[in-house]
Amino acid sequence: MKLDDHTISSYEASQAIASGAVTVVEEHELPSQPMDVSMQTATEGYVSFEDGSIGRLVLRGTTQTPDVSIEASGLASPRGLAIVGNSLIVADLGGLPCEPSSPCKGENVDAPSAEAGERRILRESDGRLLRFDIRRDGSLANRRVILDQIPVANSEHALNAVTAGPDGRVYITVGNLDRLATVPLTKAERTRPHFDWLGTVLSLRPDGSDVRVVARGIRNIYDLTFDPRGRLYGADNDGKTRAGWRREEVLEIHDGAYYGYPAEGTFAPYVRPRAPGLWVLDTVGSAGVEWVRWDGRPTLVVGSCDDVEAVELHEVDGAVAVTDRADVRHLLAVAGCVTVVEQLPGQRLLLGIYAFGEPGRIDIVQRQP
Repeated sequence: MKLDDHTISSYEASQAIASGAVTVVEEHELPSQPMDVSMQTATEGYVSFEDGSIGRLVLRGTTQTPDVSIEASGLASPRGLAIVGNSLIVADLGGLPCEPSSPCKGENVDAPSAEAGERRILRESDGRLLRFDIRRDGSLANRRVILDQIPVANSEHALNAVTAGPDGRVYITVGNLDRLATVPLTKAERTRPHFDWLGTVLSLRPDGSDVRVVARGIRNIYDLTFDPRGRLYGADNDGKTRAGWRREEVLEIHDGAYYGYPAEGTFAPYVRPRAPGLWVLDTVGSAGVEWVRWDGRPTLVVGSCDDVEAVELHEVDGAVAVTDRADVRHLLAVAGCVTVVEQLPGQRLLLGIYAFGEPGRIDIVQRQP
């Protein structure tokens, strides 16, 4: 990957033109911090909360004011959501050795060091996928575990995204190691159940069977999105590797691809060839991502901490590419981290905002032509 082809200079960033008029038209406080939203219709869906609950979300009236009713509680740490038929599939981190349970990184564990803390999290973690039946009235019933023993490196590098694929399968992301990425691991750590799922995108049937590894070498993708042709995208978070810094990368996720973490940084030289990213973002904490078509142009909307960006995509020789620095444009500054980007009718977006020290919220964003 060449630096000049995949990132933007500070001068160019200062000259950036906003991608149309994007305005927050509604801002609504939530009962807890939102981790994900999955919409069943244009106005109804579900939201997962950091406090361990799942709410039914209804956007009411012309202002699309969110009405939230709690339909499930007592989960350890719910994250990604996906609606498949009449079922809701939920990612849950399981119990982590921290009090309170979030954040739970190495330094938050009762251990001699942050590294030792992450070793304990990895050793004791039991991430799982839950499945609920959706009743006709929208309530949830028959909670059960469909997949468990998923490794968790910490409360951020964890089982995060859950997305329904166009092929009828469910796609999930599992975060990779953080503090332990550049240090030797013990045999016991490497042989814990499903250790090889760390830093992957997995696909499986909606009943939890037939788990397949789609891609490896990912650091920490929080959300996934498909385009109408079945291409899969995510934004990978930055951090230290064994060979330099890993930047925030927008990825098209190819079946069988290897994206280099923790052996490789963003830019060459590489010890082992890695699949390139589409673009490098000058942000941190990239999370919510959504494919949209604006003015006939395929675009990824990527939410991060304090920022929302639009990344325009192009077809080049049958492949997707970001062809020019002008294809990446700033949309909106936000107060907090954008964990959710969901497309609504009328060129609107629903943003779920994790607001540190403040109530979580939903922002409804309107894009003008």
